[in-house]
Amino acid sequence: MKWKTLGLFVGLLIISSCNSKEIEEKEEVVEAKIFVAWVKQDGQYGYIRENGDTLILPQYDKVTAFSQGKACVKIDDYKEKAIDGVKGGKYVFINLKNEKQFRGSSFSKLTQFYNDYALIVTSKRKKGMINEQGEIVLKGFDSLEAFYDKSNLAYGKKKKEQGYVDSTGNWVIKRPKGEFCGNFYNGLACVSSKESFGFIDKNGAYAIPPNLQVAADFVEGRAAFLYKGKYGFINRAGKILINPEYEDVFDFNEGLCVAQHHGNWGAIDSMGRVVIDFKFEMLRKFHDGRAAVLINDAMGFIDQKGELVIPATYKEVLDFKNGLAAVRKENEFGYINRAGEVVIPFQFEKAGSFVDPHVSNLM
Repeated sequence: MKWKTLGLFVGLLIISSCNSKEIEEKEEVVEAKIFVAWVKQDGQYGYIRENGDTLILPQYDKVTAFSQGKACVKIDDYKEKAIDGVKGGKYVFINLKNEKQFRGSSFSKLTQFYNDYALIVTSKRKKGMINEQGEIVLKGFDSLEAFYDKSNLAYGKKKKEQGYVDSTGNWVIKRPKGEFCGNFYNGLACVSSKESFGFIDKNGAYAIPPNLQVAADFVEGRAAFLYKGKYGFINRAGKILINPEYEDVFDFNEGLCVAQHHGNWGAIDSMGRVVIDFKFEMLRKFHDGRAAVLINDAMGFIDQKGELVIPATYKEVLDFKNGLAAVRKENEFGYINRAGEVVIPFQFEKAGSFVDPHVSNLM
């Protein structure tokens, strides 16, 4: 019995050891998360990683950021397998290994995947969409927008009809001809009715009646509206949360809204309280806890307390994304971190933001 017990114990150890090795092997298969940015060198576009290593050598005339594992790139005079009768397709999709996707099918317009679909131009300049397999799922529209909202409703216009369609092309909501139809964001779309604006839900019913002069999309539960030349904010019930007293505003981001008051820029919180005094010549909205600021014709960054944390020494800057920002000195771009340290040297003619290539990103 002792030997049987010992044998069982040894057997369990062996099984445990094997399982551990299997787990380790499985863990090794999981790819480390990377971030990718497009860059331009010697007149051509390619892609780099967040550590500065080259991912795809510069070789393209135009590119988009990677989104859902694919990027759209321009190849001069490339017409092979032009999709759906399009003449002169010069744009193809590539993956992170620089391999052409969809059997080399080409497109006539630079495009990008977002929420599983990409807009395309088909024959006779009609608009359509492809899915992630490269199959045409929508076509024949005079005007078509992307699926910006998880409700998968996109604005479309075809002949005398307009409204919102689903991913099969069926009309879900129809709107009167000639009236404004915004995109769905966070479950609501801004629409007009007799020169006034309101918001509809995914069933086409008014969530906020059309009694606004002008309105923007809902972001972080707030939407800007215009009244007598000044901007304020409403909530999703249509209640005024921030009175209209600003000449210009950005959408809320990271809990703050960058706004212009009496000609200068500052920031307010979600209840309208001033958190950064209105003293800046120009200010952009916050990303990664940093906002680009213009001081004496040069760009730098402030933090969410309004303190200058990266001196204004750059001619041009992009917003921070995933901990890095592209900045330009003289005629070359490089990248800095949130502390203002140069982590990728100045060497690029143009540069984009670092994105997670596997999620949905806009150009």
